[in-house]
Amino acid sequence: MKPLVTTLAAMTVACPDPQRFAAFLTEIWNWETLADGPIDPELETLWGVAPKTAGDRFIVLRSAGADRGMLRLVTGPERARPRPRAARWGGFEIVVMDDIDGLYAAMHDHPDTAPFAPPKNFDFTASGSTIHRAFSAKLPGGTHVTLTMAVTQPKTRAFHAASARVGHIFEIPVTTPDYVKCRAFYENDLGLIPLLESQSTDGPMHDAWGIPPGPTYHLDILKGDAPGPGLGAVEIHGIEATYIDPDPLTSTQFDGGACMATFTTTDLDSVVAAVHKSAHAQVIAEPRAIAAAPYNGARAFCFFGPDGERVDVCETMWA
Repeated sequence: MKPLVTTLAAMTVACPDPQRFAAFLTEIWNWETLADGPIDPELETLWGVAPKTAGDRFIVLRSAGADRGMLRLVTGPERARPRPRAARWGGFEIVVMDDIDGLYAAMHDHPDTAPFAPPKNFDFTASGSTIHRAFSAKLPGGTHVTLTMAVTQPKTRAFHAASARVGHIFEIPVTTPDYVKCRAFYENDLGLIPLLESQSTDGPMHDAWGIPPGPTYHLDILKGDAPGPGLGAVEIHGIEATYIDPDPLTSTQFDGGACMATFTTTDLDSVVAAVHKSAHAQVIAEPRAIAAAPYNGARAFCFFGPDGERVDVCETMWA
């Protein structure tokens, strides 16, 4: 089956002060603004959120010149994070091209970010992937970011690359206590292609998230219909519910932090049909043309995935 989605256009993040977050992205990451506009009723209907719960305006920022992996900022609550893994979308992963230790130092000293620990090397060569150097941090809204720089290259593909030091979002983690159901939706219903499949009862993921040895941790990466490693992949984190935030979904309001993923597709009607047919997803809004930037008249629709994660699909790339 050919994957029904292609590119990760953006992750939406809800936070109490989007303008302040935008200032961090431009000052520390050197990102640029792509679009800034009002949140009108057509956007609220598409996203399935109650009027004014996402604030009055949105801001879309991107790594300089990037055509993918952007951030859309809206207003929302600060998300509580009492357990290691966030329910639903947990954040996003950014490619770093050089000096990740210097980036860590700049974020460590910034009042709006909180790195968890200094960069360290992670070895996934046994799964055919890379040795990479990475660190994670808390950002506004209670979202998590992992910043990753390749130390080696995978055996059968190239690792993600960008034209700027702090590049685009290349993976987005969804956390699930029902790994089998989540994997079935993204692989079988949407046709995403597995890039990496791993499971462990102890190791780097247990260490990174403070999970004791014993519970099985699944980490799978699946990509859309794009060459190479893809233009944005879904990273499935399967772990028992004990280690996932007890954060119930409010269907008419964005989660705090990472709250909605936007993908592009070359066949919107087939994605809509697949979601309607799936036993693991629920349509929020049927396809409609969205005049607001950065849709600019293209059709889009929105749905909930297997764990209540909100997904937005657009028939053209953002511009």
